[in-house]
Amino acid sequence: MNNLAASVNARYLELLGKPAEIPENGYHGHDIIETAQAIIDQDGDKYLDMPEEERLELFKDRAYAEKLKALKRDLAHFNVHYDNWFSERTLHPDAIQAACKVLEERGKIYEKDGALWLKSTDYGDDKDRVVIRDNGVPTYLAADIAYHKNKYDRGFKKMINIWGADHHAM
Repeated sequence: MNNLAASVNARYLELLGKPAEIPENGYHGHDIIETAQAIIDQDGDKYLDMPEEERLELFKDRAYAEKLKALKRDLAHFNVHYDNWFSERTLHPDAIQAACKVLEERGKIYEKDGALWLKSTDYGDDKDRVVIRDNGVPTYLAADIAYHKNKYDRGFKKMINIWGADHHAM
């Protein structure tokens, strides 16, 4: 989400004639330009003088709402409807920390090079996987683990996972 906000911010600045660069791990799709343009169409340049940290939070919320709306619309075209939407945002940071603590207590996580690693080789993986980076930022895997714990805690006994390309090695 931070990369999404930074990407929208860069496009917003570019569209207003200000120098900006898409972050290295940013999003380059045309939809990011459309999001930035929609912000300009609605609010003009009023965010230019806002401190960047505040602007990034605002753009994160705006882009999140827009992308979620588009996702729901696209799924509806496929006649896919959910009874309950669950946002990964609700897992940060508490649920992720709690899930990692459980795994650590069970000896399934270890620290190396300042990061927390899941002993995924114990389960047939070709290498252990980082769950919390050395800068303290959780990986997708950490959120996936916390989400599964949340599902089990809510009484679910069977789950079907459909993984996106950004989860390919997990």
